[in-house]
Amino acid sequence: MEEEKPSVLKIIFSFILSIAYIIIGYVISYSHPTIAQVAKIFGIVEFVITLAYIIVKTTTWPNQIQVKVKEYFLLTLEIAYTLLIISVIAFTIRFFVFQPFLVNGESMEPNFKDGEYLIVNEISYKIGKAPQRGDVIVLKYPKDPRENFIKRIIGLPGETVKIHDKKIFIAQNNSSEIPLEENYIPYTEKIESDMNQEWLLGKDDFFVVGDNRLPNRSSDSRSWGLLPRKNIIGKVWVVFWPPSEMKFITHAKYNL
Repeated sequence: MEEEKPSVLKIIFSFILSIAYIIIGYVISYSHPTIAQVAKIFGIVEFVITLAYIIVKTTTWPNQIQVKVKEYFLLTLEIAYTLLIISVIAFTIRFFVFQPFLVNGESMEPNFKDGEYLIVNEISYKIGKAPQRGDVIVLKYPKDPRENFIKRIIGLPGETVKIHDKKIFIAQNNSSEIPLEENYIPYTEKIESDMNQEWLLGKDDFFVVGDNRLPNRSSDSRSWGLLPRKNIIGKVWVVFWPPSEMKFITHAKYNL
């Protein structure tokens, strides 16, 4: 069997990969220090082995050393390429399909608690399925898109949302208002007693609120207004931490 000989392209590719890993290590050193350290070390090892392979092939070295260096070179190149593919897949899933989210605060209690980690499904709304009433979503705060919130969709585009008599009412297509039955909220008084407001939603607007309706517990559409469709990141799919709370999310259905 003919011995495999690394081509010039493989050597160039190995150098490019090693430098890429080192650069990535420095770029993510603040956000992910452990992963960054591993990436830098692996990049340096790949670079050194590639350089060693070139040296032993272009100078006079015992055949046994040449064979060993070539084996290490091919092995590290294969590992680097495999890790690159895995990283691309992981990046695609992380930023375009699913992403983790940490619940911060009490705005969604008792259904979502402070410190819980969630998995957010980003793809379902991007492939044609419209956000529905009752969906628990993660969104970009309209007044500061750098902040992400978790809320529940209550009002849909084209509807009128009214709050009075401690309840939320929905009016569709100029029809009479219907009180929203929210069985997932255990409080007897679900809205502050003095609230009396009305919102008309545009074609790309949503009305979102936190499940915790006690006074001053949730910053939501009641205080900062309607949520544009473009600010919706995705639909909450799973609670995966802590293990005792692990579950798939069942989104609310209504009598409308």
